[in-house]
Amino acid sequence: MSDPLPADARLRLALDDARAAATPALALRILDDAIVDAPALAQAATLHHARASLLMALGRVDDAVAAATRTVELAPGVPDLATNLGATLLQRFRLHGDVTDLAGARAVLDEAVGLGPRTPAVRATLALVLQLQGQAAAAVAVCDDNLRAFPADAPTAFNRAAALQALGRTSEARAALLALAPTFPPARTALDKLPIG
Repeated sequence: MSDPLPADARLRLALDDARAAATPALALRILDDAIVDAPALAQAATLHHARASLLMALGRVDDAVAAATRTVELAPGVPDLATNLGATLLQRFRLHGDVTDLAGARAVLDEAVGLGPRTPAVRATLALVLQLQGQAAAAVAVCDDNLRAFPADAPTAFNRAAALQALGRTSEARAALLALAPTFPPARTALDKLPIG
């Protein structure tokens, strides 16, 4: 009889199996089974992070928020994990309109920015939250800051254009969307919706 695989090897195997699963529901079941077998906090955080993404894909936003929250509890101080939690809270706000979700997303993302984000997603997501909170000028400033660090980040440039439009700066928004349109399909859709003039 062979020795059981070490926990880190079982974790890698579960993540690989989940990636290869035929459906998101099957992948979720694999990860749910693996969670009970993840004794280390970092391993459990990795599994909860993967679960949050799958739950979002399945439209189970409340469960995704719970999984993303657990991820951040198990692995605090990781900007990308905090960004994922902020994005799930933002999605739940869009579905239900509960401003406490928007405030929660803002708090999580503000903290993530303070940790020194290594990816553009942190500030790009924060810009969306700021705009939804009626702070479009602050959203533009966050996008400008993000584009200095990540000049080619299309989602940030797109969010900046949306904030410009919210400020009534339609010609600037149009120019930004025109520059993005060849490589970022949502920009083409947004261009079609911009008012003429």
